[in-house]
Amino acid sequence: MEFIRIENLVSGYKDQFLLKSITLTLPKSSFLGIIGPNGSGKTTLLKTIAGILKPFSGTIYLNHRDLFSLNNKDRSRKIAYVSQFVDNKDIKVMDYVLAGRLPHFKKFQIFETQKDIEISHKFMNFFGIEKFKDRFMYELSGGQQQVVAICSALVQEPELLLLDEPTAHLDLNYQIKILDLIQELNTQMNISIISIFHDLNLASEYCNYLALLRDGELFKFGTPREVLRYDILEEIYKTVIVTDINPVSGNPIVLPASKMSLKSSLQDDYDDRT
Repeated sequence: MEFIRIENLVSGYKDQFLLKSITLTLPKSSFLGIIGPNGSGKTTLLKTIAGILKPFSGTIYLNHRDLFSLNNKDRSRKIAYVSQFVDNKDIKVMDYVLAGRLPHFKKFQIFETQKDIEISHKFMNFFGIEKFKDRFMYELSGGQQQVVAICSALVQEPELLLLDEPTAHLDLNYQIKILDLIQELNTQMNISIISIFHDLNLASEYCNYLALLRDGELFKFGTPREVLRYDILEEIYKTVIVTDINPVSGNPIVLPASKMSLKSSLQDDYDDRT
């Protein structure tokens, strides 16, 4: 069942077209990873879907409804966006999370309702951050702040969650913890997710679809097995790529090869032949 459809999307900043005629379709409950080299248009695409950037042309449909026909409040009830950079200002965790309920406030409403509080506690418990509710954001680690930001986005009760590199600058332990929780949201709560990834192996392990961008164009779209092929990646990243299969999950894994190791491998191959 079609959930999101992007048609001939052209977007960017001022007169600079960073995205060129992007077209793709996703079913409900998808987990899409946006990948590609620096400057390929990943963040521009995510911000355009979020409504932060207005496209020069093209359309985005969510459940067959044009997203750009919605006002900001209605769009925020359907789509939640989490930036790579979390604001760790002087605010308590509970208040930060509750701020995500603002799109559901009625006219002239000032204070949160009991329902707002219950939904906030629900997601804080899910993410295991209830114990931090009375702490200030600046007192938390980078990983904990990222979890709070995702929690605040989810109390909007969106149909689509957009994440801009949710595991950037985090150690491997926190990367896996956060992505495991996001995957649970995707599979158990049927929340569709679109996230930017720089780590191709994390994208392969957690996403069921990948969109590979190059110079603002959609170079390849499909499953991780269809996209993460060494010939495709070598063309995009301009370096030698080795691909294999994760023996546990069966998903592709991407391995780099240094110049020194390549020379050694070629020399060993030559020695074997002679």
